[in-house]
Parts: sequence; structure tokens; C-alpha cells
Amino acid sequence: GLFTFVRSTTEALGIVVKETHDLTLESLSTKFGDGPARPGSTELRLRTRVDAAIAEEMVDVGAGVTGLRRRYEALKGSVDLIDPASVDEDAGTWDSLEIPLQSPMLGTSVVFQAAASQPDGFGRHFDGVALRESVLPGLATPTDWGKLLPPTADKSGVCEITLGDSWTIDPALLEPLIAPSGFLGWRTVKQESKQDTTGADSNGQVLRAFSSGVGGNLHLAFDGELEGGANAKLVIFGLDPEHGRYGEISIPFVMNLRSNGNEFVNGRRFAEEGELDMEVVSGELFVRLEGTATIKWGLDLGRPFAILVTAQEDVSMTINVRPESGVLVSQTIQMQGQLVNGLTFKERALAPVRRTVVEPVK
Repeated sequence: GLFTFVRSTTEALGIVVKETHDLTLESLSTKFGDGPARPGSTELRLRTRVDAAIAEEMVDVGAGVTGLRRRYEALKGSVDLIDPASVDEDAGTWDSLEIPLQSPMLGTSVVFQAAASQPDGFGRHFDGVALRESVLPGLATPTDWGKLLPPTADKSGVCEITLGDSWTIDPALLEPLIAPSGFLGWRTVKQESKQDTTGADSNGQVLRAFSSGVGGNLHLAFDGELEGGANAKLVIFGLDPEHGRYGEISIPFVMNLRSNGNEFVNGRRFAEEGELDMEVVSGELFVRLEGTATIKWGLDLGRPFAILVTAQEDVSMTINVRPESGVLVSQTIQMQGQLVNGLTFKERALAPVRRTVVEPVK
């Protein structure tokens, strides 16, 4: 079969992302200053879900230069803090504290254009409603899905793959599958009862962990060291009633991710700015993932139309914060469970960007 990745120049590519994590708390502790580590309650299960709908389209940014506009059309999520003893898997019921999530990126539009001078190869600017410029560098860059195909493409980007063919993939290229939403600055919607922010309660600590890459926001883990491997194999040719001929590519992977860089701390500051009276000093995140990505690639479409990722997930995180009291607080948490991500793709027409004159957020 002939595989390629081609972006339409007349239609937008709509991408719907569903990210879920189901993790059980293994251990957590809090240390105040030079005092001893205090263990917290471990009777907690964390379920998070993030749904995102974005649209990407090719645009002329002037002087014959082509860029890519991404619109963040629908963003919603939730964090469920569950009492494990209450879970009835057969009935599908449990007792939980459900906390909605919201993203300031909702309704924004960003244009990316190739720029060799930028660290990730892209310049970017808000195209309409503007947030702080400092938000832009953290946004996920446009994905060249063709990089998941074998490196045997001809000059037109087409490669022939036979049933059973296999090839090695750099596991770093799986970031758009493991953390498909990228950085969206998720914030918890304030509840009637204010969450404890001192680090003394388990629920508050787990919520802070979510902002740091535990049970979501896994783009933060890709900021540091990555060890592992991934091998792709063409396992099926099929015919989809909507998308036509396709090839199914299976990619088993194992990866260990460790991050303690600036993106980790900056992501935390953005997510919590104005919500917590504390300074994020430093942190370290470790994630081990072992699973499989399955891609249905439309041969006539020249792109994927469905991707499913399932993986076992082991996470540990330490974060150091300084509350108003000035005493350094060190928090450590370990969780394990499962990640399930789904992505669907479909071309569609788009209305013009709504131009809104606003003052950028300070």
C-alpha cells in the first residue's frame, strides 16, 4: 500500500482528542522545611478526562509564506477524586469529588510558521483573541504525522509499505499520541469549599500533582530525558465505510520520561497563577509508560483518521513550593494505573476567524 501525509490547502483538519487517566495512589508525603516527611492518606483513586476539539488549516501569512492556523474550539475536562472502597465496577458507580477543569486557550486561534531561528522550528502569534505572549512557546507545534511512516518515502513523500513490514520509530515522535492536547494551561474551577493549598491534605496534593503531569499534562514529562523504544508494524489492510481504504499500524512502545526543567515549573506557575498563594520553586517528574498505539491510516485520504493509545502508567513526582509562610514545602506522590487516548480526524470547512480587539492579558 502507498502511504503519505498530505494537508489539505482548501479545508481544515478537525482533530477531536479524548485523554483519560485512571490512577491509584500508591504513596504520598509532605515535608515542611527540615522536618520529617509526613505520610498522607493513600485511599484515593484519580480519574481525569480531557476533551479537546481543535482545527488546523493552511493559511497565507504574507509574502507567499504558508503557515498553519490552529483554533482551540472546544476544551473541557474534569478531575475525579474517588474513594476506592466505594467503586462498584459492575454497576459503574463510585463516590467521588468531581472538579471541573477549564482552559484559557478556549476560543483562541494561533498561527504557526516555520522559523529556523526558533528552538522548535516554529514562530507563532495569536490570531484574534490574545493571551500573554509568554504562553505561546509552550503550545504544541503542528504535527507532521508522516514522520511515523518508514523513512523510505520518495521525493513526493510517498512510501510503499507491505503487510507485515516493520520499522523503528524514535519514541519522542509519539508525544502527539501520549500528550495529544499539549499545553493548555488547565485550571480547576473554583468550588464552593476552597481547596486546602498547604499540602497537608491528600486531595489538594493530588490536584497540584495533576497540574504537574500526574494523570494529565504529560507534555511536561517530554521536556527532559527520554529513554525507551518503539517499533511500528503494518498489521491490517481494511475498508472503512466512511474513510475508504486504510492500513492499520501497530506501535508497541516503552518509555521512561524524566523532567526537572523550566517547562515543568513554568507550566505549574501558569496553571495556578492567581489561585494559590505560593511560589513553585522546583520539581521533578518521572513517568514510565508501556503500551501500544494503533493508527488507522487512510490510503486515499493521505492521513490518519483514527488513533487509539493504551498504556500502563507509573508516575512519581516531587515538587517544592514556598507558601506565604516562607517555609519550603516538599511534596512527593506516586501513582500507577492506565492511560487511554483517542484521536479522530476529519476535514471540514471553517468560517473566518472572529477578529476581536482586546487588551492582551497581563
